[in-house]
Amino acid sequence: MKFKKAIALALSSLMVFSVFAGCSNSGDSGSSGEKTNISFTSWGDANTTDDVMIQEVAIAVDRFNEENDKNIEITLEVYTNDTYMTKINAMAASNTMPDAMMQQPGQKCRDYANAGKLQSLNEYLDADQEWKDSFINGAFDQVTFDDEIYAIPISYAASCVFYNTELFENAGVNASDIKTWDDFLAACQSLKDSGVIPLTMATSSSSAWCIALFTAYLAQRMGGLEPMEAIADRKEGYTFDQDCFIKAGEMTKDLLDKGYIQSSSLGDSADQATAYFTSGQAAMLCQGSWVIGQLNAEGSEIIGKVGVFTFPQVEGGKGDDHMWMVKTDNVSMSSDSENKEAVLEWMRYLTADEFQSVSVAQKAGKIPITDVEVDLSATPAEVQSVSKELESSTGGFMFFDEWFGNALGTEWNNTLNAIMAGTKTSEQAFKDLQTYATTQMDAESESEAE
Repeated sequence: MKFKKAIALALSSLMVFSVFAGCSNSGDSGSSGEKTNISFTSWGDANTTDDVMIQEVAIAVDRFNEENDKNIEITLEVYTNDTYMTKINAMAASNTMPDAMMQQPGQKCRDYANAGKLQSLNEYLDADQEWKDSFINGAFDQVTFDDEIYAIPISYAASCVFYNTELFENAGVNASDIKTWDDFLAACQSLKDSGVIPLTMATSSSSAWCIALFTAYLAQRMGGLEPMEAIADRKEGYTFDQDCFIKAGEMTKDLLDKGYIQSSSLGDSADQATAYFTSGQAAMLCQGSWVIGQLNAEGSEIIGKVGVFTFPQVEGGKGDDHMWMVKTDNVSMSSDSENKEAVLEWMRYLTADEFQSVSVAQKAGKIPITDVEVDLSATPAEVQSVSKELESSTGGFMFFDEWFGNALGTEWNNTLNAIMAGTKTSEQAFKDLQTYATTQMDAESESEAE
C-alpha cells in the first residue's frame, strides 16, 4: 500500500522552522474582463460548526474573492456533514454538480470518478510541475485510481486518542503505560473510580462515524489490514462476518455497558461529545486531529492540559500497533465545469504556503499536504504532540467509511450504531452487513457490465 509511508513523510515538513511565504502559486496575474463565477460546495456551515478547518476554508473563499487578480468569484454552498453526501449524490444524478467540491477520499471519490462526474487532474498537474512537486510524497494516493488523480488534497488528518493530563494525574493513570487493550480498560476503570467520564463518544445514528474512529482501530489491531483491503477492493470471498469485526464491535459496546462512555452518547452529536472533553468532564476523546481547533477555542477549559497517545494493541492481534488511521481532505473538479482554469486557481490557493502554514497547521491543527516548512512553536500544542507520536508511525490506513465507498461505508457506520444502541448483537449486525455488502456488490457488478 503506497499510503503506508505517506504520513511519516508528511511529518518532515513540520519539523523545521520557516517564515511562510505568500500565496505564490496563484498563477499568472493581470487578467481582466467579465467576471468568472464558480460554485464550490463544502460540508459544514462556518457560522455554526466548531470545525476550525471548515471555518478556515470559508474564510479562504472570502479572501480569494477579494485578492485574486483573475476576476474570479466563488459562490460557497454548504451542507451539514450528515446531509453532504446525499446532496452531492442528488446533484450527480441530476447532472448539476458544482464546479468544485470538498471531496472525501477512497472509494467515495472513486465512485464519482467511475461515474464520469470528476475531472482527471493529471494533465493540469503535469503542465504545472512546480505545483505538482510542492506536494509531499504519497499525497495523491487516496484520490488516485487507475493512475488518474481525481482530487487535490489540501491537508492530512489522523484519528487520535486525546487525553486530559490533569484528570489522568488525579486518577493515578500514566498515559505512557497504556500499551495494550487491558491497559486501556484498567485506565478506564481508574478514571471512572475517580469520578470522571473515562471516554466521551458520540454514538447517535447521525454521528455514527465517531464510533468508527475507535472501532476501526480495534478491527485493524486484531485483524491487520488484509480484511479491509479485500473489502475495499471488492475481492471475491471478502467478508465482514469474521472475528476482527465482530469482536471490535463487542469491545466497543462493552465500554458503554461498563459506564466508561457517557450515558447520553446515543443522543449526542460529535460536537456535544467533544464538549464533555473540552469542559473537563471526560478524560479521553478519540477524534480526528481536526478537533484540535475546538480543543483550543475560546471557552475550552482544557487548554494546556491535553496529551495524545497511540491507540493500544490488542493482545494476540495481527495488526501493526504503530499504524495510524489517516485521511486527506480534498477538493475535486466537476468534469462538466465550464470554468476549469478558475477552479485550478482556487485549488492552487488552498495549497499555497500561507493557507498550508497558517490555516492548516497553526489554526486548524492539521498536517500540511505540501512541503511547506512550519514553525511548530506557533502551532497548537496538540499538533506537536501528534507529530511526536507519529514519529514512530510505520504508516497509515484509511477511514473505513471512505475506504469502503458511499453506500457500503454508510452501512458500516449504521452497523456500529445498531451495536451501540443494542438493537443488534455485534455478530448479527456484521452478518447483516455482509448480506447488504453482497447485494451491493452484485449491483455494482451488474452496473459495470451494462
